Amino acid sequence: MKTWRGREPLFHLSSPLAGWDGPKPTRHHDYIAPADFPAAWQHRSITVEVEAKAKELAVLKLLAHLRADG
Repeated sequence: MKTWRGREPLFHLSSPLAGWDGPKPTRHHDYIAPADFPAAWQHRSITVEVEAKAKELAVLKLLAHLRADG
C-alpha cells in the first residue's frame, strides 16, 4: 500500500478457468472465486479491476458475496 502514495491503489483480480493448479492458469474463468479475493483488500478504499469473461455479472456476483460476508 505504501507504493500508492497520493492515489487510490489499483489491483487486478482474476480466477483461472481450470483452477490454479490447472494446465493453463492464465485462462480467465467467467466469474471470480470468492476465495481469490484477498482478505487484506477488504474494508479498504481501493479499485479492483476484475478480469473475468462474464464481465459485469462477475463483478455483481463477487460484490454480493463480499457484502454477505460483511
